[in-house]
Amino acid sequence: MVPRRARSPITRAGAWYAVGLLSLLYVISFADRLVLSVLVGPIKQELGASDAQLGLLMGLSFAGVYSVLCLVLARVADRGDRRNLIVAGVVIWSLTTIACAFAPNFLTLALCRTGVGIGEAALTPAALSMIASLFPAERRHGPISVFLAAGVLGATGGFMMAAAALDLVHAGDLAQLPFLAHLSSWRVVMLVMGAPGLVLAALLALTVREPPRPPAPAEASSAGEVLREFALNRRLYLAIFAGLGFIQLMAYALGAWYPAILVRGYALTPSQAGYLFGALGATFGVGGALAVPALVASLAKRGRRDAFAAVGAVCLLAAAPCVIAGLLWPSASGSLAWMAPSLFLLIGGGTLPAVAVQVIAPSRVRAQVTAVYFLGVNFIGLGGAPWLVGALSDRLPGASPLATGLAIVVALCALAGGACCFAFRSAVTARAQIPLPQEAP
Repeated sequence: MVPRRARSPITRAGAWYAVGLLSLLYVISFADRLVLSVLVGPIKQELGASDAQLGLLMGLSFAGVYSVLCLVLARVADRGDRRNLIVAGVVIWSLTTIACAFAPNFLTLALCRTGVGIGEAALTPAALSMIASLFPAERRHGPISVFLAAGVLGATGGFMMAAAALDLVHAGDLAQLPFLAHLSSWRVVMLVMGAPGLVLAALLALTVREPPRPPAPAEASSAGEVLREFALNRRLYLAIFAGLGFIQLMAYALGAWYPAILVRGYALTPSQAGYLFGALGATFGVGGALAVPALVASLAKRGRRDAFAAVGAVCLLAAAPCVIAGLLWPSASGSLAWMAPSLFLLIGGGTLPAVAVQVIAPSRVRAQVTAVYFLGVNFIGLGGAPWLVGALSDRLPGASPLATGLAIVVALCALAGGACCFAFRSAVTARAQIPLPQEAP
C-alpha cells in the first residue's frame, strides 16, 4: 500500500488568505443579518407590522435559533471539519436571504429569517477556532481583530448596500429587468444581499483547507471537558460574558433602530439614513474594532491582567452618554456627530469578549466556549434588545418614543454592564495564582 503524501504546512501567507476569506464571509453574514434595519419603513408599510413585531423580526426570529445552534454546531466544529461546516452554513443563509424577497406575509418573512439564523450559526465559532489554529498564541490578537472588524464592515456595509439598492429601485434603473421590475424595493435589496455568499462559499471550499489541530486526549471537546473549563474559571467567564456582553447589547439595539430614528425624527430618507450611519460605522466603528483590542494587547504585555475589564468598562461607560446625547439631539447633524465616538467605543469594546475567549480558552474547547458566549449575547442582545426598544416605542408617549425607548435601554445596559466589568476585574485578581491555559499553535 502506498502511503498517502503528508500535506505541506499552511504558510503564513496561506493563513492570512484564509483569514481574509473568512472575514469576507463575516462581512456578508453581518450585512444579511442587519440589513432589515434600513428596510424598516418599506416592510412596515407593505406588511402592516408594528414596531414590536419588527423588533422580533430583526431580533428573536433570527437570534433564537442562531444562539442555540451556535452551541450545537460549535461541538461539531471542535470535533469535525470546520471548513466544510462553514461552507454548508453560508449556502443555507444565502438561500434563505434570497427567499426573504418572496415572502408573502410577516410570518413567512420571520420563518425565512430563522433560516438565516440557522446558516449563520455555523460561521463564527468555527471561523474563530480556525483562525486560532492558524497562528501561535502571541500572534492571534491581530488576525482575530481583523476578523471581528470585518463584522463591523458587514454591518455598516449592509446599511450602505441597502441604501444603494433602494436608490436604484426608486430611480427606476431596475425597471427594465422583468424579474425585478414587479418587486418592491426591500425585496430587491434582499435578492442583492443573498447572492454574494454563494460565490464566497464555493471559493472557500476550493481554495482553503482545514488547518491541523494539536493532539488532544480522548475526552477532549466532550461536554464534560467544557463544563470543567467553566467550573474552573466560572467567575472569570461569567464576568466576561455578562459585563462585556452588555456592550454588544447596546450596539445591537443601536444598530437595529438608529436608522429608523433618523427617518422618523429627522425626516431623512431610508437611503440617506443607510449611507450616513453606514459611513460612520465604516470609519469610526472599524477604527474602534482595530484600536481597542490593540490597546488591550499592549496593556496585557505590560502586565495588566485586568486589561480586558479596564478597557471594556471605559468603553461601556463612556459610550452611554454619547449615545443618549445623540438620540435626544434636536438636529440630524448633531445626532450623527455624537454617534461617531459612540460607534468607536461600542464596536471596539464589543470585540473584547470574543478576543478574550480566544486568548483564555484551551484550543480543545475554544469553539464551544465561544459559542456559549454568543448564545447569551445574541439571545439576549440581538434577540431581546430590538424587541424591547420596539415594545417601549409602541407604549411610550411623546413625539419621539422610539428614541426615548432606545435611550432607556442604553442607560440600563451601561449601569448593569459597568457593575459586571468591576466584577471581571475582581475575578482576574482572584485568578492571579492560576496559570493561563496553554495555547496550541
